[in-house]
Amino acid sequence: MDVEEYDELAKNPIDFISKKIIPRIYEALKDPSSSEAYGALIKFGIEMAKFSSVFMDLMNRLRDLGYPTYPSGFGYAPLDFIADHLRHINYTLIDLYRYSDKVRKALDALTPLIMKWSRMTISIPPNVLELFDIKIPLAFIPLHLNEMIPPKFFREFYWEPLKKVIIELVNGGAIPWIFYEGDFTPFLEYILELPKGKTIAYFERTDLRKARKILGDHAIIMGGISPAHYIHGIPEKVFNEVCKLLNDVKEPGGFIFAGSGVAGIPDETKPENLKMAIEAVKKCGVY
Repeated sequence: MDVEEYDELAKNPIDFISKKIIPRIYEALKDPSSSEAYGALIKFGIEMAKFSSVFMDLMNRLRDLGYPTYPSGFGYAPLDFIADHLRHINYTLIDLYRYSDKVRKALDALTPLIMKWSRMTISIPPNVLELFDIKIPLAFIPLHLNEMIPPKFFREFYWEPLKKVIIELVNGGAIPWIFYEGDFTPFLEYILELPKGKTIAYFERTDLRKARKILGDHAIIMGGISPAHYIHGIPEKVFNEVCKLLNDVKEPGGFIFAGSGVAGIPDETKPENLKMAIEAVKKCGVY
């Protein structure tokens, strides 16, 4: 999307994305009303049906093996949507300085649509919830610009639209599972504006001890030790680091030990270090 097209986006986001952006990206859809476009969409639907069938079979097999599995919805920070899919992270950050009015109007138009779309993703059929023994669906929201956006723009352009999406999901009966990527420490107080006890705050590089001090039991805190301990550390050090973290942040409850702060245990992890982390959780993670 060119900067001159912000006005079109703000005027009618669905028309602009469907008639300009999608044809611009996918050659087969360059003429949305053509037989080629209809054929491409039919093929896409067939492939999606195949994927859904294989994915559901995989989830069932993992569940039968004892792995925790669950259906989940999805949410998006409106400014992240612009940066990830329409402009570019660099251009979006520059636009905040040069074209703040245009960005503001685009966010005003996009946010209600993202709220509606996010709520649709948590409309999980009761039989699926029963299959996975889930009463309340999760809704995963990965944040991207939160660490990069200048503080002067954070509330108006990032947090307020995102907060509307989060509250919409809570009102829809879901638990937003928010991945605060990077270091969210400077903005921890903002989380206190969300409904108490209704969200999971998954931190990557945020100071978890400070998060617990500021948030208390306002949100479920999720995180772990530095990935470097798993890759380069020794078992005794890993054990001590995990126990120290748990002793400092597990109270008053509502803490999920996620191994490392990043999304998953690193592939380069030493097996003996991972085993020692598990032992530490068994010993120090008990209330």
